[in-house]
Formats: sequence, C-alpha cells, structure tokens
Amino acid sequence: DNYDPSNKEHQDYIKKTMPFIGAVDTVHYSEIEKAMTAAGFVVTLSADASIGGHQGPLINKERETFWWLRSFARIFLPTRFMQMLRRLREHAEAFVAADELRIATTSYQIVCQKPAKEEK
Repeated sequence: DNYDPSNKEHQDYIKKTMPFIGAVDTVHYSEIEKAMTAAGFVVTLSADASIGGHQGPLINKERETFWWLRSFARIFLPTRFMQMLRRLREHAEAFVAADELRIATTSYQIVCQKPAKEEK
C-alpha cells in the first residue's frame, strides 16, 4: 500500500525486485480480492505472511550464507558469473529496501472459501 508510482526511487526498487523474485506482473492484492469476490468466493484472510511483516532480514541472512560463492566464482568461473552474481546482489539490495518501505513482498497470502451450497 505504500507504493507511489510517481516516486522514481520506488520505481527503481520495483524494477530491480521483479526479476529477483521471479515476478512477471504486479497485481495489487485488492484486485485479486475483488476478482475472487466477483467469482463468488468469500475472502477469509488477506495479509502479509512474513514474520514481523518483513522479509528483508531473511534475505540478508541468506545473502551471508552464499558469500563463499562470490569468492569461488571469482577464481574458478568465467566473468559472466561474476556479473550475474553482482546483479543478484544489487537486486537483492533493492528487494530489501522495497521490503523495508513496504512497497513489495513475496509473502502476501489471500485465502478464499467457496460458499456452501444452499440446500433446497
């Protein structure tokens, strides 16, 4: 809900975050809720599933886990792997920033229920 499409910094964070998380579309959760309601479902839960509401700490922890990969790639792999790892690092930083600003998440969950059929 904090995303401001006119904010250049927000645009940059989202542009870098999308390939990092493997996203192909940016549908707001309210659009999904409306579609599900229009299809006859009842939305029973719509919330961010992240513990504490943020994923940045988890991403940073995982980034620390793979520090050795950069060293290995620098010595043993072709240059293109270092370029790929650099982009991955930069996009991870953008995702963490977007998470801190609450303009992106990968853990939003929407739970819907099909209403019970009325007995005749």
